[in-house]
Amino acid sequence: MENGNDSHTKFCQKCGKKILADATFCPYCGAAQGTVNNQATASTTTEQAQPQSQAPVQPQAQKRSVGAFVTWGWITTVIGLFIPIVAIAGIVLGSLTVTRKHTGAGVTLIVFACIALYLGLTGFGQGFFSAL
Repeated sequence: MENGNDSHTKFCQKCGKKILADATFCPYCGAAQGTVNNQATASTTTEQAQPQSQAPVQPQAQKRSVGAFVTWGWITTVIGLFIPIVAIAGIVLGSLTVTRKHTGAGVTLIVFACIALYLGLTGFGQGFFSAL
C-alpha cells in the first residue's frame, strides 16, 4: 500500500483513506467496500452528488427578475387606484411571479391588484382628490 503502485490500491468509499484494492472492508473505519470497480463508482458518485448540491440554487438573474416583477407589480397596483387600467399590469406581473415559484408574493400581488382595479373603477381616485 505504501509502495505508490495505484493499481493495487483504492480509496475507501466512506472515509476516503487509501486501502488495498481487493479489501472488502476498510481497515480504518470498517465500512464495507463494493466488489465492482470502485474508482468508476467513486467518480460516478462524485459526479452525481455535485449537481444535486447545486440544484436548489437559483440563478442570480432569475432572482433579480422576480424582484423586479414584484416591485413593478406593487407600483402599478398603487397607480391602478387612480388609473384603473394600470392595475391590470399588476395582475400580469403577479401571475409572472407565481410562475417563477414565488406563489405567496404573486398571489398577494394579484389579490391587491384586483382590489385596486375595483376601487379604481368605482371612483377611488375621484374621491381621494375631492377630499384634498
